Amino acid sequence: NWGDSIDIAKEKNALYTDNMRSGNYTGSQKPLEWLLKNTPDLNPSIYQNGSKIYESLAESATSDEEREKLQNRAMDMYDLRMKYFGDSAGVMNRKVNAAYGFYKNDRSKYKELFEMFQKAVELNGSKLYDANLLWYMAVTHKYKKTSDDLSDEDVFDVYTRIMDIIDEKQKSGKKVDERIV
Repeated sequence: NWGDSIDIAKEKNALYTDNMRSGNYTGSQKPLEWLLKNTPDLNPSIYQNGSKIYESLAESATSDEEREKLQNRAMDMYDLRMKYFGDSAGVMNRKVNAAYGFYKNDRSKYKELFEMFQKAVELNGSKLYDANLLWYMAVTHKYKKTSDDLSDEDVFDVYTRIMDIIDEKQKSGKKVDERIV
């Protein structure tokens, strides 16, 4: 769906993708943002590429404030992709993967991360990425250690759910990452 300004949309699409392919993520931002505003249901790739662009920009940010802004925008890309194109399970699997990398050392984000992982497990079950199983337990541990919100029973429930997912994967013949078995 190119929207009302087809020629401009096609030009902006070419600009942002050309810049992205050449590693010029900063140059990708303005045309991408134009597409997100004016053609939000153009194609899932604007959100797939958008998350890549903003994650890369966040890695090279020079200030904490700028990094946080870019990380938040990367998270927005996942949410908008789900809003316009569905596939909540698959996109959430990718979102928590990125979110863990962003927030694993940020105590203020542990509750949010924990809730994201719970949602990802709810949506994906045994299709949750193996790495996300590891990180779900790590987030649970960090959240428990820094907050009184989780009981020992809650932690055991998470552990049990993770082990159930591993069992489901193995029973279906899927090879499971050796780090989590």
